[in-house]
Amino acid sequence: MPKTAPEGGTVPLIVLALGLTYGGFHALLGVDGRGVGVVLGTAVLKSSPVWFLYSATTAPRIATGLLLSSLGDFLLELDGYLGAASPETATHVPTDLFFVAGLGSFLVAHCFYIADFGERSGAWSGGVAGAVAVIGGVGLVGFLWDGVPEPLRGAVVVYAGVVAAMAYTAIGAANAANAHNAAARQKALVGAVSFVISDSLLAIDRFKSTPEWKAIFTAGVMTTYYFAQLKIAQSGMTLLKSKQS
Repeated sequence: MPKTAPEGGTVPLIVLALGLTYGGFHALLGVDGRGVGVVLGTAVLKSSPVWFLYSATTAPRIATGLLLSSLGDFLLELDGYLGAASPETATHVPTDLFFVAGLGSFLVAHCFYIADFGERSGAWSGGVAGAVAVIGGVGLVGFLWDGVPEPLRGAVVVYAGVVAAMAYTAIGAANAANAHNAAARQKALVGAVSFVISDSLLAIDRFKSTPEWKAIFTAGVMTTYYFAQLKIAQSGMTLLKSKQS
């Protein structure tokens, strides 16, 4: 059966329902002391909204980015549970293993988004947008730096650079003279900006925040993240439809 484009009101409602299911399950069970079965079940719930978007998306690079993002969701949720489990019930996995693997999965996903947005931007060159992306990335890394464990600093710098590049290419796609579909351009830009906000909140939560803010940061991260992936998926499908019409 061919995939269908993520357009209209049904798909956002399904993504919302899946996201709320994960959020409720996460809030109900908490983080500490959960068995492996519950850990895996929660990880599947977390990745399900983006997996659904992947299953409905035919734009090749966007679909690949969504698939890798869904894998990243799964891995980061394992890090969140197994890394924080109480000593009595912990599954003994190095705390940073799943975090680094999830970060790597998202990094490659961003590369596919960059390739897609970059093709749309053509010969566009935006010096101001590039400067904003660089300054924003450097500023965030500088803010986080003293809270990032030394073994993770290189990975965080590389990831911040890739996210900044993704945002830059999305701005380029939105401003390119040869990009004829305004709706697709706007969705890509909104998705990219939302992704930057989500990743920034995630980084602050992990490296700078205190436990009493955990629930607020988690809600902010997941809300902006699911919205970002929805808009990016819709962007690719809108552009694909316009080329086929």
